Amino acid sequence: MSLRLHAVLLWLFLPASLPAQDIPAAEYAARRDSLAAHIDSGVVIAFGAPDPTGIRRWSQFPAFRYLTGFLEPNAALLLVKRAGTSTGILFAASRDPRRALYDGFPPDSAAVARETRLNVRSLPALRPVVDSLVTMGLPVYDLRDFATADAATQDTLTRGGRFMADLVSRYPDVIMRGAHPIVDTLRRRKSPAELRLLRQAIEVTVGAHKEALRATKPGMWE
Repeated sequence: MSLRLHAVLLWLFLPASLPAQDIPAAEYAARRDSLAAHIDSGVVIAFGAPDPTGIRRWSQFPAFRYLTGFLEPNAALLLVKRAGTSTGILFAASRDPRRALYDGFPPDSAAVARETRLNVRSLPALRPVVDSLVTMGLPVYDLRDFATADAATQDTLTRGGRFMADLVSRYPDVIMRGAHPIVDTLRRRKSPAELRLLRQAIEVTVGAHKEALRATKPGMWE
């Protein structure tokens, strides 16, 4: 195995948390500020990806990752804007001690707060906090928990889908809006850090293809 191919394979199996460290916390905070600047007042609820299932490598949902950089499952972001001021709260789930033997222990809330520049609370507190804000008449913007836009109208049984449906059933007069169009617009403009990661990914992909071409011979299968 050549050194280049070995490096490519090593990169593919790196822990999922490493790539996010290339984007500073200040950039994630700036993204949240940009999102808040696009709404007059309201509550943005963004849902992260659930626990991994099957053998596929787990990955965070794009919109949630774009705003937080947080790469743990079962989390939610609450971005509240009132009177021109915005505040972000990250709701993180505690891991079952038995599962921690297999998946590892999640970072403690103090470390997460330092790394994300967000207030951190337990995930069960999400519902009462949202309830208190909705009773104040604030509109709700949701960033649902689906990986691609193709699943936007189909994945109705996700945790985020159930949460929002339950919220509407309890508060029929709540104003609901989607935040995906805003975030999609923000993501079109890439920062220097994002461009650097894109170039790195392209270089790794090109290197892998060149190695595959050099190893290919007539009559070979995949």
